[in-house]
Amino acid sequence: MNHYQEGSLIRFTVIFKDVATNTLIDPDIVEFSWRVGTDEPSAVIRYGSATVPVVGTIARLSLGTYETLGDATGVWGEAIAKWFSTGNGQATVLDPVVIDRDPF
Repeated sequence: MNHYQEGSLIRFTVIFKDVATNTLIDPDIVEFSWRVGTDEPSAVIRYGSATVPVVGTIARLSLGTYETLGDATGVWGEAIAKWFSTGNGQATVLDPVVIDRDPF
């Protein structure tokens, strides 16, 4: 599990592949949300057309590869991100991380 410092921007990346051919594919729809501990999940964001990841936006970096950023300002503990895709490349991918409290 990856560790990040409170206040960091966390880079969440997912890669989608065809299970039969193991080749990269772009799903019909790509969505993302994340939560820290027992907090409510963040709003679900959906890929539109971005090519540069920022907080609140999913970017397509290349065929089958998507990325977004999560803002860990003021939060710490175990977090889990969820990527969800439908249609071509349907999948659910969970990405757990730990956000360490700032000791200062």
